Amino acid sequence: MTIEVRLFGDVEVRSGGTPLDVGHARQRTVLAALLVDANRAVPAGGLIERVWSDRPPQRARPTLSSYLSRLRATLTGTGLALRRTGAGYLLDVEPELVDLHRFRALAAAGRHDEALRLWRGEPFGPLDTPWLAGVRAGLEAERLAVELDRNDLALAEGRHAVLLRELPDRVAAHPYDERLAGQLMLAWHRSGRQADALRVFERMRRRLAEELGTDPGPALRRMHRHILTAEPQFTAPVPRQLPHPPRAFSGRTRELARLDELTGGAAAVVTVSGTAGVGKTTLAVHWAHRAAARFPGGQLYADLRGFDPHGPAADPALVVRGLLGGLGVPATRLPDGTDAQVALYRSVLAGRQVLILLDNARDADQVRPLLPGAPGCCVVVTSRLRLTGLAALDGAHDLPLDLPSEPEAYALLAARIGGARLAAEPGAAYETIARCARLPLALAVTAARAAARPGHPLATVAAELRATPALDVLAGTDPAADPRAVFSWSYRALRPAAARMFRVLGALPGPDTGGPAVASAAGVAMPRARRLLAELVEAHLVTEPTPGRYTAHDLLREYAAELSRTHDRAGEVGCAGEVGCGGEVGCGHEGEAGGRAVVHRLLDHLLHSTQAATIALHGPAERLDLPAPRPGVTPEAFAGERDATAWFTAELPVLLAAGDHAVRHGFDTYAWQLGATLACFLEMQGRLADWVVVQRGALAAAAGPGGPAQAGYGPAHAGYGPAHAGYGLGRALAALGRYEESREHLSRAATAYATLGDRAGQARTDRQLGLVCSRMDRDRDAVPYTRRALRGYRVIGDRHGEAITLNNLGWSLARLGEHERALDACGQALWLARELDDRCSQATAWHSLGYISHRLDRLRQAAQCYRNALELYRRLGDRSYYEAQVLSDLGDVLAAGPASGDARASWLDALEIFERLEHPDAAGVLERLGGISRR
Repeated sequence: MTIEVRLFGDVEVRSGGTPLDVGHARQRTVLAALLVDANRAVPAGGLIERVWSDRPPQRARPTLSSYLSRLRATLTGTGLALRRTGAGYLLDVEPELVDLHRFRALAAAGRHDEALRLWRGEPFGPLDTPWLAGVRAGLEAERLAVELDRNDLALAEGRHAVLLRELPDRVAAHPYDERLAGQLMLAWHRSGRQADALRVFERMRRRLAEELGTDPGPALRRMHRHILTAEPQFTAPVPRQLPHPPRAFSGRTRELARLDELTGGAAAVVTVSGTAGVGKTTLAVHWAHRAAARFPGGQLYADLRGFDPHGPAADPALVVRGLLGGLGVPATRLPDGTDAQVALYRSVLAGRQVLILLDNARDADQVRPLLPGAPGCCVVVTSRLRLTGLAALDGAHDLPLDLPSEPEAYALLAARIGGARLAAEPGAAYETIARCARLPLALAVTAARAAARPGHPLATVAAELRATPALDVLAGTDPAADPRAVFSWSYRALRPAAARMFRVLGALPGPDTGGPAVASAAGVAMPRARRLLAELVEAHLVTEPTPGRYTAHDLLREYAAELSRTHDRAGEVGCAGEVGCGGEVGCGHEGEAGGRAVVHRLLDHLLHSTQAATIALHGPAERLDLPAPRPGVTPEAFAGERDATAWFTAELPVLLAAGDHAVRHGFDTYAWQLGATLACFLEMQGRLADWVVVQRGALAAAAGPGGPAQAGYGPAHAGYGPAHAGYGLGRALAALGRYEESREHLSRAATAYATLGDRAGQARTDRQLGLVCSRMDRDRDAVPYTRRALRGYRVIGDRHGEAITLNNLGWSLARLGEHERALDACGQALWLARELDDRCSQATAWHSLGYISHRLDRLRQAAQCYRNALELYRRLGDRSYYEAQVLSDLGDVLAAGPASGDARASWLDALEIFERLEHPDAAGVLERLGGISRR
């Protein structure tokens, strides 16, 4: 049912085109009085005054009440609800349904013609009260104001001939309105009838003098003068220079809304910045066409060619002259000198509402002369750089344009090749989007090719992108549509040192990289690295998703890797250290092929940093004897356990990728060393599958061409690598419960350590073999291994190893029922760990003491031991597998006493960690929780 409410002309409510009976004149006046203030309460006294003015009947309130009751009955079912509130009477209605409120909304949106078409007659028709007369006069003034705005827009668009059909009558109806007279003068003038235009002025001048004793205002006098002297801004056509709107535009809803918001003020300047191919120009042009009605003075456009491969960036002096031409200033009237031309440009724009789109800007200095000098105009600038100078000095707002979301990328493809085609092959569609990195340019190129081959399945497109480097697949004859070429224009604009830093990033494995690691990989100090990375971020060749971490989308990473390989082959590598050359290409200080040297330094940084973090968390028991870092490498230092845990958590994806890269590209020593230094954190986090993968890769790299299957990792593969990697793999397999495989690798590692005469290696392997026996419920076999490990640690003076092994011995003794000897061993372990300030070993000792106390049925003591362990584990930072173990055991203790509710809370905390880690121990906790619920 279509409802329409009219106040222009007769007051009516129409349902489906048919007027409803809203009563006699007084009742319609009540309705009008409520509709003028729709959705706002009007007090009863106010309604009486609006309807009867100062002469209300004796029973005004009962009479008003009866009118309202009848109106409420009539309006039932129409969507209009008349109700009483504490503040008075209120008529609920969608403003869009009421012609008066729709008129105001359309006028505010600049849709003047639509607004004016709603006027079907004089407001409120024949109804007449003093209040209605006042409202009617105000509405007539609003209508005239909208009419005048509409006239300005029509004149700006060159539609003066159309206006001449009605302007003379309107001027006659409003003989003292100088703005209306000025519009008629301009319409006559632009129609070539200068004499008629001057007669309008003369009539207005005489009327004002004779009837009011005054002269025309400054605006009309200025119009008169401009017509006499033929000033260009009154004779030139309104510029309409925007490029053709983009075809099949989709998405970017947030960015379009933000542009609307940022351009709402006076003299607005907005910079749309983003990486090459992200769709800056497309967005800006689409928005400019959508917002054109807001700028009756026209739209100017200039391509500043900031990153043009065929020539230098546009000279602002030449651009200003071109914009003046668009504003109708002939070349013969241009003053000499750029400053004078900029001043004329700003003078011509003064008082006008013009949208200026400056595309592809190189820097702030290129844009600054093109900014208007007075309010009214709006400037939108697109650039591959963040033009921070414009924000700092000129009040510009930056709108960074990121990659579209996956749904937006899908919509972009659908708009170009059809939604049905994508829906038929959703897997291929999403793979194509991913392999194009969601970059709009790459998606547009792919869509164009798919559209040209309508009979080919999308799966062939995805397969091609999968099998061949994406930049090769997307390459074409038009450089503007070739991502590699488009990226190169940004790259070539970099200073040499920043270009080298971009190539360094291309050589690095991992999804993103922390600033200190990038600095070490580049061989420069952190302050210099930070400046170079900031330049890359400003150029949108690199993003900083979180403070201090740097990455780029997949296609830019592929391009950077290509450059790294190219310069590696060419020997153009740049300097590794601060030797006074500024890190420029070709300085000759590197001494090793560029890309490989970069990876060496990165691996050095990660290896030494990982060992430092492991020592901060677990003490030096697993410390490797590493050579000093390479020149230019500055490993991380850690203030404590939380600092180390935070670093590990942030860097773990990079560390795993670096380990894999080391295995695949022949950095064999780094492969097994990284595996060894990563082991403790992977165990603490319960990342068991990752741990096994890392250690298998490390062992394959360390064992050499013969592979790890050769018995004992013997003399043919002598060295620490196979021993450490085999030991690490044995630990990881034990954590997964694959004990026989674990013992096999640990036994081979023990033989290798013995061959090398490495007492520390032998001690740690014996300790681990004891742990494996204990987990296999063979604690009597575990004790000899553990005692032998303890003797080994004491011989070499490794007190950290001694503390860990004492705790392991106590654990096995407790499981054998020798509780007093177990308490003594774990107590010694705790004392030694405290003396060494080794919190991790303290925590494990408290855990063991809690276990022993539980076995002795000392529940309160056991609970306190577990809580001590929890406190220490939590001080290590990120919630770990060890913490979950303690929580699970604490729940067991609490369940054995009266506090089963506390047990449930403890088990739930443990379950949350186990499930986050996807650890198999989650099943046991779930079983315990089920047991509580069945009680």
